[in-house]
Amino acid sequence: MYKKHALLLIVVAFIGCNVFGQKKLNLDDKIPVDPKVRVGKLDNGLTYYIRENKKPEKRAQFQLAVNAGSILEDSIQQGLAHFTEHMAFNGTKYFKGGDMINILQKNGITFGSHVNAYTSFDQTVYEVTIPTDKDSTIELGFKVLDGWAFGLLMDAKEIDAERGVIIEEWRTRLGADERLRDATWPIMLKNSLYAKRLPIGTVDVLKTFKYETIRNFYKEWYRPDLMAIILVGDFDAAQMEAKVKQYFSGYAKPVNPKERKYFDVPANKEPLIAIATDKEESSTQLQFFWKQPHFAVKTVGDYRTQLIHNLFTGMLNDRLSELAQKPDCPFMGAGTFYGGFLSRSLDVFGGSCSPKDNKVEDALKAVLREIYRVKQHGFLATELERQKEEILSSYEKAAKEAGKTDNSKFSHEYVNNFLEQEPIPGIKTELQYAQTFLDGITLKEVDELVNQWISDDNFVLTLTGPKKDGVNIPNEKTILSILDAAKKEQTQPYVDNFKPEPLVAENLTAGTIVSTKPNTEFGYTEYTLNNGVKFVVKSTDFKEDEIRINAYSPGGTSLYGDDKFFAASQAATIIDQSGISTFDNTQLSKKLKGKNIGISPYINELTEGFSGNCSPKDLETALQLIYLYFKAPRKDTEAFNKYISQLKNQIKNIDANPQVAYSEGVTKALYPDSKRKIVVPTEAQINGLNLDEIYNIYKDRFADASDFTFFFVGNVADSSIKTITKYLSNLPSINRKENWMYRDTAIVRGVVNKDVIKGTEDMSILGVFLLRNFEFDNAKERMAVNILSDALQITLTQVVREKMGGAYSPYIGLRAEKYPTGKLTGQAIIQCQPKNIDAITKAIFKIMKQYQKKGADAETLDKVKKQTISEREPEMKQNGTWVSFLYSKYWYNTQIRSFETFSNDVNAITNEDIKAVAKKYLNTDQYIRVMLKPETVKK
Repeated sequence: MYKKHALLLIVVAFIGCNVFGQKKLNLDDKIPVDPKVRVGKLDNGLTYYIRENKKPEKRAQFQLAVNAGSILEDSIQQGLAHFTEHMAFNGTKYFKGGDMINILQKNGITFGSHVNAYTSFDQTVYEVTIPTDKDSTIELGFKVLDGWAFGLLMDAKEIDAERGVIIEEWRTRLGADERLRDATWPIMLKNSLYAKRLPIGTVDVLKTFKYETIRNFYKEWYRPDLMAIILVGDFDAAQMEAKVKQYFSGYAKPVNPKERKYFDVPANKEPLIAIATDKEESSTQLQFFWKQPHFAVKTVGDYRTQLIHNLFTGMLNDRLSELAQKPDCPFMGAGTFYGGFLSRSLDVFGGSCSPKDNKVEDALKAVLREIYRVKQHGFLATELERQKEEILSSYEKAAKEAGKTDNSKFSHEYVNNFLEQEPIPGIKTELQYAQTFLDGITLKEVDELVNQWISDDNFVLTLTGPKKDGVNIPNEKTILSILDAAKKEQTQPYVDNFKPEPLVAENLTAGTIVSTKPNTEFGYTEYTLNNGVKFVVKSTDFKEDEIRINAYSPGGTSLYGDDKFFAASQAATIIDQSGISTFDNTQLSKKLKGKNIGISPYINELTEGFSGNCSPKDLETALQLIYLYFKAPRKDTEAFNKYISQLKNQIKNIDANPQVAYSEGVTKALYPDSKRKIVVPTEAQINGLNLDEIYNIYKDRFADASDFTFFFVGNVADSSIKTITKYLSNLPSINRKENWMYRDTAIVRGVVNKDVIKGTEDMSILGVFLLRNFEFDNAKERMAVNILSDALQITLTQVVREKMGGAYSPYIGLRAEKYPTGKLTGQAIIQCQPKNIDAITKAIFKIMKQYQKKGADAETLDKVKKQTISEREPEMKQNGTWVSFLYSKYWYNTQIRSFETFSNDVNAITNEDIKAVAKKYLNTDQYIRVMLKPETVKK
């Protein structure tokens, strides 16, 4: 079901047809099911959802949803729901051991991006994206689903081999976040099983469980009445329905099955306050909520009520966002939401905020004050109207894209319908609901929610922060006194500072197009204006309601010395957060409410420009913003002071985080002499920022548009060329002919080994880095390097994860750059147990030497080629891809290739080519190895 998602309170790891016509809506009617999806149930209880959809073409997403997760484990099964998910990739009745992944890869299906799964408390969901242009791959998809659902082999040898992988996955979660969760969840979820059934489980169980224990879990919970098959894609629905029946009808309906119980989070009379600190935590977080009975959206009237919920939280979040713009605001950001929370029987109204340093008490007071301001005075009519426009605009955008919606969005909706009974009426019906109901929703209806949601019962608050001298974390008594005082404080009514005047008041006269260069092969046109500005337009039908916008000009921070580099790197962000022209940031946000638009300036190392997108109806507004970013950037002292305050707070305790320390260690090892590679700025660097200097740098970078090139890709109408011309031809032009300057750091020579000692957990990060000179303009070599990179990843996963069990998600990759100088960067990043660092290093070097000596084996090379081609085909029908193509052509002078040409170029790469680039770039006489090691490990 399409709905506007609100701020999440707790991050849990895994969590077309108008059927009513002109008929008046009856609030008591049940919400219908979209007629474009076939929903059925087999005699054995298995549910299925099937929908034909051609986005992307020749692709389908197959999913298996199992209404069972870690909450159903008993004490000796902790972690086995998740372990079962892993075993689905280690042997089914159709595929022995790891054969399934091997065969999928041979068919161009990439592990991770095209085939994956997740386990949560109440569900386990599997998915595989398959090509549908061959009957054989469709058949393969059904065999994969069938094997997952009813054919896991649970071979003892495979189980034992996977123990190490899952323990390494558990290891990746170690650290401050895990320790703080362990301290707060038992209080937050008092007397609830959810506090004791995290999907990852416990190491003791993972190491010692008996084979029959996991096999029993699979037999008990993987059964037809707890499963759904979801098929969405470019296929014939009737044929798919027949296939579902063919594969799944033969499984027996369970006799006397084990009861699928549902668990709750018990109510509490007195507030539950959980406070915890950790010496490796770098920030303070406040989270609070009031528990509510689950609100099930079943009827048309329920849908109207949900719209009221969204209006309330949207307006309250706008107020909190506005408050955060003030330099003296005690929090960096805050938000509220209403929705589900862990247990399916529970909703919450809650909020969260990130207090500034030693401002926890003031931050909590400020957020509660805004909530109680609504309770005492309600919202304003102007706020309500803007929020209605915002919500309606989001529905209209989704409805326009109804025929261009990606498979994954539909699949996600149907999974939620099966597991949580979320309605699936289809976006056009939902748009009708919004159009019908929004106008009639009154302020009184919205205001009344605060009295329903806020009470003296069922309140929960968690507070986590750094354990460090000078950091003050209030105790429970203080928190309770703040809660009590907030209820009694008398607030002033909210004042709306909306500005009704237009963004651009002046009447602009359009300049002229002096040159038009159409490219008939790839369907784009380059225009040059009288002021020198170039813009390139490619009109597509990939999305009905999207135009991607990008622009660049050479220069960037490279034009400023080391003394001004940091200021230049921050300038665009600070100006962007200042608003535009006479509109401060809050006023601009209100002005843009109800518009589907996002456009921002940037200044990076070698270029400055813009990136963003908009709906076709909002293109003129996007152009007005671009015009004003050139002509009327805003120098706002209040916005600058807010930014400085937040930046200082972000770095205050960040040195306690081991991963931040590791990132700084890597940067210093790779670029030991650089003054321009900054991971975390120092307080001195922040204090050195000056608004006048930043404003002047920004003005300088955007003083001359004559060397800018703009790209507009998407649903761009012919009539829009006049509008684009009008605004871009009025941009300033002084024809100064700039380029970037070479300020790159020399490539490190020899062998460097560096230890970063930080953290207390038995966890390390191993990084092996290669820096090499590279001939970027050699297109064939670039292609060979890309294929080599993907082949290395396949081999590294097979060796380090599957054979050694040494890491959960090892990564290796090669990346080529043209500017400021041709360079190839190779890196292998692996999170592992400290004692395994040397063994994994040897494995990495052995793999690289293997590729130098023999190249890729025929099977791996074939897999990579098929995956590369398979991934490119749907990308060719994405606006973002074409923006990238055009940008690369103009900036890097690369050639755009048709899908056919690209495929031919991929297939033309031989193993001799792979071996040649491996010999050239993977030699181990020069490398940098950086290792994060815990403080318990001696240097």
